[in-house]
Amino acid sequence: MFENILSAFGVNDVSVKTKVKQKDIQVGERLDGIILIEGCETEETIHKIKIELVEKIENTDETSDFNQLDNIISTYEIEDVYDIPPNESLEKDFSVQFDSDSLKNKPNKITLRTHLYLSNALDNYDEVELDVHY
Repeated sequence: MFENILSAFGVNDVSVKTKVKQKDIQVGERLDGIILIEGCETEETIHKIKIELVEKIENTDETSDFNQLDNIISTYEIEDVYDIPPNESLEKDFSVQFDSDSLKNKPNKITLRTHLYLSNALDNYDEVELDVHY
């Protein structure tokens, strides 16, 4: 019972780690990798997994509280429901296309963000920085 309460606040929660096959990417290539999900002390349900390629853009709006804005370049979603038993793990393969059509600038780096949508806990994220080649 106490573990469920901790998990609801993000303590001892499911963790996510994203592994990519290459740390640099050419515009027009596909990026392949694996999402590693490690269970916690209680069973947890994942409702969706979303992977985004993100271009970080400097925010020049002086009235904004944010120094950077996220430009989503590409998205890959897994909408299956997964129950992760206590202390178990799950691996999911992914492949996402990196096209330049959605780029606002010509960045040297982009971010791969993985978002786990959890039912009984705070959502969990992982980010991997990738070098871009044109």
